[in-house]
Amino acid sequence: MKRTLSLLAALLSLTLLAGCSKSEPPAAEPEPPRVLTYQINRSELSAGLPIEMYYEIPLFDGDSDAALRINRTLFAARRSYIESNAEDVWEMVRAAMGSEYGPTAESPYTDTHTATVPTCDEKLVSVVIGYDWYMGGVSDYGVDTYVFSAVDGSPLRLSDLLSGTDDEIREAIITALREQYPGVEFTGSFESPADNIRGKAIPSFRFYVADGIVHVCFNKYEISYGAAGAFDVSLPDTLNI
Repeated sequence: MKRTLSLLAALLSLTLLAGCSKSEPPAAEPEPPRVLTYQINRSELSAGLPIEMYYEIPLFDGDSDAALRINRTLFAARRSYIESNAEDVWEMVRAAMGSEYGPTAESPYTDTHTATVPTCDEKLVSVVIGYDWYMGGVSDYGVDTYVFSAVDGSPLRLSDLLSGTDDEIREAIITALREQYPGVEFTGSFESPADNIRGKAIPSFRFYVADGIVHVCFNKYEISYGAAGAFDVSLPDTLNI
């Protein structure tokens, strides 16, 4: 009888100990990096005139800090352009209507800003807004570029993505330009493209990222005369993107 009671007491003690032990919850799976999504938003600006005129920006979905900050920046850029330029453009169109080479519904003038997003991943967002301008004479074209951190929406500079000093980055751009546009130095301009690049501050460079490669953009007239056109220079992997 005593032996039976002893066995019962031992089993009861084990049961109580098991009930008091704390099991560890399974480790939570890490959340995958969030990739922002967006839609292209277009503001039509022709105002009933014979001109194709609009301004596009990508609008990023959600209420994350990154989406809100990027949207504020792009909204401000569009608003600034419209407030500073729209009235002047409309007046030029009205003044040219009815003239020999003026705009018509069949052959309108052009002032367009078209948005693309070459990169949108968990690390960064790259936005290019290409503009095309024609008012009956020489056309103008180029790009405005924006690169943001996808984590908090802060703007990124070229030096944030490339290693090296400012002078080393400039020289790398010049080397890539010469390789990708042979003869670019023989443009006939007073200052060569290389001279103009060396005179630019790093924060002023336009650039975007596509397929992991940094592209530096120079608009028409920016580093050479107009007939040379615009330049899109991809930088080599040796810069440790």
